[in-house]
Amino acid sequence: MNVSGPSSVAADRNQAGKPAEAARAPATADVRSKEEVRQQLDQLRAQDQRVHSHNRLQRAMAGPHARPVAQISHTWGPDGRPYAVRGTVDFDLVPEMDPAATLQKAQTIARAAMAPADRSVDDLVVAARASAMAASARAELLAKQLEGHGKPADKQTTEAGTPSTETGKPSLDAYA
Repeated sequence: MNVSGPSSVAADRNQAGKPAEAARAPATADVRSKEEVRQQLDQLRAQDQRVHSHNRLQRAMAGPHARPVAQISHTWGPDGRPYAVRGTVDFDLVPEMDPAATLQKAQTIARAAMAPADRSVDDLVVAARASAMAASARAELLAKQLEGHGKPADKQTTEAGTPSTETGKPSLDAYA
């Protein structure tokens, strides 16, 4: 009997210890759970701040070439509040009628897309499209410039007797 007695007592202690550990486990789980929730909220707040800062910077840099409101995707935090996880600024990448205005617009958009330090793939795509638009505008400006200088001007004589172009202004070669 002596042998079974201590074994029986040891078993009672373990059973008595288990409820005490089980009682402590939820408290530990609650602390861990609260800590995890706090960390998750910290991460969500930081991401929300990055998204909004990124979009504000791009809209400010693009000026009239970006829509005033960015499209924001949200996720709900454990506190029931929405947090921004992704944002998109819509840029106006339609060429202007004047190639010089198109060039200026494209350069502004490219700078705006590349302004944030934490650029996304979408930012790089917008910058590339804006750079292509700028290159096209430069080519158009160059073609117009060459077109204007490439053909000989029709010479006429002004009232003063000096040779001029069709515009009535003295030509540069008149004084050569």
